[in-house]
Amino acid sequence: MNKEISKILVVPKGGRFVPGGRKRFFYPDSGELNESDYQALTATLDVLEKNLIKNDFDYTVVLKPDRKIMSRFDLVITVGGDGTFLRTAHLVENTPMMGINSNPKVSIGALLSIKPSQIEKKLIAIKKGNYKTLVRQRIGITVNGKKLPVYPLNDILFANNSPAAMSRYQVKLVRHKENQRSSGVWVATSSGSTAAIKAAGGRPMPLSKKMLQYLVREPYKGLGEKKYKILRGFIEMHEELVFINEMHRAGLFLDGTQGHFSLAYGDKISVFLSRFPLTTLL
Repeated sequence: MNKEISKILVVPKGGRFVPGGRKRFFYPDSGELNESDYQALTATLDVLEKNLIKNDFDYTVVLKPDRKIMSRFDLVITVGGDGTFLRTAHLVENTPMMGINSNPKVSIGALLSIKPSQIEKKLIAIKKGNYKTLVRQRIGITVNGKKLPVYPLNDILFANNSPAAMSRYQVKLVRHKENQRSSGVWVATSSGSTAAIKAAGGRPMPLSKKMLQYLVREPYKGLGEKKYKILRGFIEMHEELVFINEMHRAGLFLDGTQGHFSLAYGDKISVFLSRFPLTTLL
């Protein structure tokens, strides 16, 4: 039997939110919303709010949620595109999520469950407890033994901050360890296996797979470099891929452009399957 959902947090795409009773006013911020996005977003939010009220849901709208706020709700609904969903998912631990594609004419929305035309039917089903879920794996990260407070849903890239610079590091997986130079290393979940890592030569994975996939980008093979052994493969449950950073300007890029964590020379980074998978409503 599905869990009852009554309290809903709504996180819309970009802009600045000014509460005004049952009305909302969005102003483009940092160029994230163009006119088409703005019109589609406000129209979608109007439909969503109308049906939330009609079905007697207790809901709150916020632009910049934090982890503490997330835990107070039964469901988090994002309104926008995949970027909005990914940024929000970084902060969620156990709360289920659902994504609404506010502008399906221009947005792929690979992670999003419904379109504006489906909102009414979907909320009625949720109110009755008649909904399906999908569990998506996420990536856990520690830096120097300290856990990062984010949970990437698709992938991470460990690399030099400059896309034109070489990445230098030590890498270890299980009993194998070696020094490498490359353009960086992708690590992806099954959800992210059809995105950047696939374009770099990785393999798509079924969403049910409880493992991570890694791929070294453009390994450097000059100046008598030994043949690398840790170039591509999978990180099983209870395993971790470990890097020792040997760059002065490096970082972890989380879900593409949705997050960045700066690294110092000598930092130890461990990557593993998170114990907080994300439950999404379909």
